[in-house]
Amino acid sequence: MASVLWIIKMTIFPLEIGVPHKYGINHNFTPFTSMQSMLNHSYFMVPLRNIVGNIILFMPLGFVLSLKYGRLKSVKRVGIVGLLSSLFIEVSQLFLPIRAFDIDDIILNTLGAILGYLVLKTFEKISYKIKGNNKDALRQHGTNEI
Repeated sequence: MASVLWIIKMTIFPLEIGVPHKYGINHNFTPFTSMQSMLNHSYFMVPLRNIVGNIILFMPLGFVLSLKYGRLKSVKRVGIVGLLSSLFIEVSQLFLPIRAFDIDDIILNTLGAILGYLVLKTFEKISYKIKGNNKDALRQHGTNEI
């Protein structure tokens, strides 16, 4: 729940620092356009904040969905929930005065949810191997306490 509230806070009610939009809102409906623009920016923090930030923002969602909801234990299902969640946020931003719809945000947010799920699965595999190795070591030493 905290992950969802954080996503809403950061996307619908962000803390705007700097100059407000002087030139109006620019919606982006063409995939990879804003990402390409950001990657060509002269200041490295622009792509870091926007591209990496959008990915990281949704990673906890992908992580938590699989832990909390048994039906969402597949990369496809987590990806669909991440996509639909991001789509809802971006469509909402069409109607907000200082927010802009960006198809690239949907792509990056969905990727973030999927990566969060994959990080969880990686930790689970590592944990399983460690526990398995500990059981084997205990059996070799003649104890069954686990």
